[in-house]
Amino acid sequence: MIETTRKICSGSLRSLGCGWLVLSVVALIASFSAQAQIGGSATIQGIVSDPTGAVIVGAKVSAKSLKTGAVLTRSTDKDGFFVLSPMDVGDYIVAADAKGFEKLLRENVHVDGMQVLGLNLTLQVGSTNLTVTVTPEMNSSQLANLRFPRSRS
Repeated sequence: MIETTRKICSGSLRSLGCGWLVLSVVALIASFSAQAQIGGSATIQGIVSDPTGAVIVGAKVSAKSLKTGAVLTRSTDKDGFFVLSPMDVGDYIVAADAKGFEKLLRENVHVDGMQVLGLNLTLQVGSTNLTVTVTPEMNSSQLANLRFPRSRS
């Protein structure tokens, strides 16, 4: 960088205050870098479990961006834990499913830059062709009172 500065600052630019020019360029680059860090990527993480609280190993958890349509998918580990990262700032539909459980959709999940959002998901035992959609308008007491018919196999 010093050699580059010397080449730029040779000749007539030196009389114009080349030091200020170099300092201004460095400050400009630093400000762009700081803005990128403030708006940086987000993370959604949590545990997938069944209604009894037992963790579900190997559940698929995905987040679909409402802005771009991009989908990020991960599987839960031996502790039922998942991490969706890196994610752009925005709104997502988060889905979770596993064999022997109903698919769960969580709509309008918002993440901000540099945020780590904790999102634990509970899958209901049942048919894999039934989907449970949770919207922000539903409160926890409404969710607790939901009843689903069980299919007999």
